[in-house]
Formats: sequence, C-alpha cells, structure tokens
Amino acid sequence: MMEFCHLLTHVYLSLRSLLIKAEKIDPNFCDVHWQFAQINYKKMNVPMFEERLVKAVLCPFTMGGALPLFQQYWSIALNDPKLGQLAAKRKVKYDKMINDAVVAASLKENNFLSTKTASTARKETDVATGEL
Repeated sequence: MMEFCHLLTHVYLSLRSLLIKAEKIDPNFCDVHWQFAQINYKKMNVPMFEERLVKAVLCPFTMGGALPLFQQYWSIALNDPKLGQLAAKRKVKYDKMINDAVVAASLKENNFLSTKTASTARKETDVATGEL
C-alpha cells in the first residue's frame, strides 16, 4: 500500500509540474484552469478553486464541464447556514467577471459583424460601379 501511495504522490507532482509549465507557455490555456480547478476542489482550496473555475467557465472548450460544477457549487455554497453570506459576496465578484467577459465578447462580435457588413457593402458597391 505504501508503494501505491508513493506512486500516486509522484503522479500528482508530475501532473502539477506539467500544468505549471503549460500555464507559463500559455496563461490563457483554459484546460489548465479546468485541471487546476479540479485539483483545488479535491484539496479543498476554496479561493483557488473558485478563481480557476470561473476561468474554466469562460472558456468554450471547458465550459461544458465547468458550468455544471459552477452552478452546483454555488447552489451549495450560498445555502450554507454559516458561510452563505461570505459566499454571496464572493459570488458577486465572480458574476461580475463572467458578465464583463460576456459583454466584451458581445462587443467584439458586434465589431466583427460591423466590419464584415461594411466590407460586404464596399464589395457590393465595387461590383455595382464596375470597380473590382
């Protein structure tokens, strides 16, 4: 049994090391946030879990797994009789982060669509005037 525990410790440390390297290479690599969220959840490191989970929710590649966990976690945390009020204050911060990201993505999409529409209109004008 002792050898198995040693092996698990070695695997965990190797995984953690690889995640740290991946994050140094690309701090926005959302799979890293999702993995760290899960690690911090298991270690009961609540502040780091919450931070990483929000970053994983914001990524389209990890959102499918992260969003259900986010919803489940907060429904439990907010209903905790002792810590629910503190959790509610933290959740306001995370809700703002998510909302700000949604607004930024929406503005980016609108700018893209405006640029595309303007480009399409120029092409149509060029075709109508015979200028290609």
